[in-house]
Amino acid sequence: MLNFFEIYLCPQLRFNNENTPIAVQSGASKDYVKVSSILQNKCVDCHSPSMTRMPIYSELPIAKQLMENDIQQGSARFTLSPKIYSGEEAFTLGCRNKLFIKNFMNLIISYKK
Repeated sequence: MLNFFEIYLCPQLRFNNENTPIAVQSGASKDYVKVSSILQNKCVDCHSPSMTRMPIYSELPIAKQLMENDIQQGSARFTLSPKIYSGEEAFTLGCRNKLFIKNFMNLIISYKK
């Protein structure tokens, strides 16, 4: 059951723009489809600068500075592109360590459960 806060306050605090979901290429594994969905919903704002969704309060002075800093730091660590979300380009996090990538993807999959 929804409470007062969820019904009346949350809609005003949500993002003022949304991204169209990027479809995963046919033939991708079920795990990759799950990971892509999670990345597009949870990681896009700090790791995909061209796709950042900003909440309505993003223009407030302190919030704006904090969000800009988070986006800058997130993008410096790794950047996700639409080609990565679709599976057209390999998801490597800038490293070739397959065990690290596998563990990272398993962590993301378990996060959604």
